Amino acid sequence: MIIKKMLKPLASFVIFQLAVALPAGALTSRTASAATLGVELVQNGNAETGDTTGWLSTGINTVSTSTPWLLPSPVDIGQFSFTGGTGPSDSQALLQSIDVSSLALQIDRGDIVSSFSILLQSRLVSPVNDIATATLSFLDESNNILESEIFTDRPVHNVFDWNQFIDERIVPVETRSIEITLDSSRYQGSSSDSYFDEVSLTLNSLSTTSGDNQSVPEPTSVISLIVLGTLGIGSRLWKHQLQ
Repeated sequence: MIIKKMLKPLASFVIFQLAVALPAGALTSRTASAATLGVELVQNGNAETGDTTGWLSTGINTVSTSTPWLLPSPVDIGQFSFTGGTGPSDSQALLQSIDVSSLALQIDRGDIVSSFSILLQSRLVSPVNDIATATLSFLDESNNILESEIFTDRPVHNVFDWNQFIDERIVPVETRSIEITLDSSRYQGSSSDSYFDEVSLTLNSLSTTSGDNQSVPEPTSVISLIVLGTLGIGSRLWKHQLQ
């Protein structure tokens, strides 16, 4: 919980950097017309268009996965991944905003569960330290952040591997959009060599899987599984090292 509180200002900083680098109104220009339950909501989450289609970018682009340090991979990451570049180290990010207002009634009943996952790869080759961070934010109709979770891949010196982060939670009441921010930051060096792939977000109805008569307390996110009431469904954050 302490780490989470320390990292929250980073999420605001990344969004601010995007706001000053992009035209007015751009943060809402890429939104889904209507969220559909049970389908992938992230556009181009696997970078397979070969560019940043579907995302707002301030320096992150794509790189071929044929580079020696990305393959072989224990999972299929396709032909491209997202990565930082040689631009300013404090403003390389991607953002995608997903409109979920069409599900407002179900969200406000506490009936919608979100499932988010992402592959991150950070690099530590002393003294260069390139960090991959993802932020998942739930916003109300006035774009106030109701909840946010930050996922940071902590690198091991000279170990280049993908780590998978998974988050499942009940979507906060009054959520009208969900934002995903990918941030590539570096400490020394001329380029930000951190990587992102397989970004995924789906929404599902809790009542269809657990029954309409169950009561659901407010979720809490920690780095472990939390069981909410008798449902066996909760808010959970997993880090899975792919080997």
